[in-house]
Amino acid sequence: MKKISGSIMFLAALFRLGSLNDAVAVEEPLYVQNLSPVAGASFPPPRGADVLERGSNVIILNTSLANHFVIQENENERLFLDGQTTKITMEWRRSLTDRLDVSLSIPIVSQNKGFLDSTISDWHDLWGLPDGERKYFQNDDLHYFYQTPSLTLDLSSPSSGVGDIGLSSNYLIYSSPVLKASLASGVIFSSGNSESFLGAGSEQISFAVHMSGVSQAFHNFGWNIHAGYAYSTSDWYAIKDTERFRWFSSASLNRKMSDRMSALIQLDAHHRLMNNATKPLDRVVAILSLGLRFKLHEKLIFDLSFSEDIKVESAPDITFNGTVRYKWK
Repeated sequence: MKKISGSIMFLAALFRLGSLNDAVAVEEPLYVQNLSPVAGASFPPPRGADVLERGSNVIILNTSLANHFVIQENENERLFLDGQTTKITMEWRRSLTDRLDVSLSIPIVSQNKGFLDSTISDWHDLWGLPDGERKYFQNDDLHYFYQTPSLTLDLSSPSSGVGDIGLSSNYLIYSSPVLKASLASGVIFSSGNSESFLGAGSEQISFAVHMSGVSQAFHNFGWNIHAGYAYSTSDWYAIKDTERFRWFSSASLNRKMSDRMSALIQLDAHHRLMNNATKPLDRVVAILSLGLRFKLHEKLIFDLSFSEDIKVESAPDITFNGTVRYKWK
């Protein structure tokens, strides 16, 4: 609760500063993903409904660092996650018509010991937040372990490589000065090595609706909504309790603080991975993100944000995100 309250107070201060400037435009949401090693799916990241001018391109380069520490056990399962995920994603988006664009995303994933454990413990101490059982374990260690009577997954050596490559399309179905809506579809290939937790282990087919707009009645906030379903072509490690048809969603607000800076808040959520499993696998995921956006040039935008698991242990404890967007024609 303290984690949520602090985030809301921080954002309220930023948005209050933004109220000095009423020039707000529809903007892209934050590039946020659940990087838990046991997320079980590579859901498409949130995006806006708008399509670029015909023949235009965008390169999106996102770097995310996620810290994990989870211990859960019941009579049939044991889950232990201690480590850090680094994910660098390059996405190329091209507009084919004034209503249709296509995207190709290629991620590079690293599972490693990391360097954030002591910093996170100090942060928890500063704000009086619980640090769980971290204090009983060595800092900056790597150990992912999941065991059932029929399965054992164990990773204690760093791994890195190409993750799950994705292709998607977005078709604009409605456009006005204050509202845009689109339909999207995509496929994410199982190109990442699932045994090293670099990929989900199965193809994902997704369909989504995107809506973007500006609320003139509510202080001219820009907003985005993104929701859909993803279907996995196989069970997670052949476990029959896996949910293969899962929903995902995102909602974000942005507010201009100046001509070159915006503040953003975003809530991402998606369906659980499994039924009747330990808590991180058997609960809906909820991630709250706060960020700042800097317009460095007409063609170049830079985002800085962090994400927290507001439904504790449903996602990484904290994720730091940096995203660069470069547009050209």
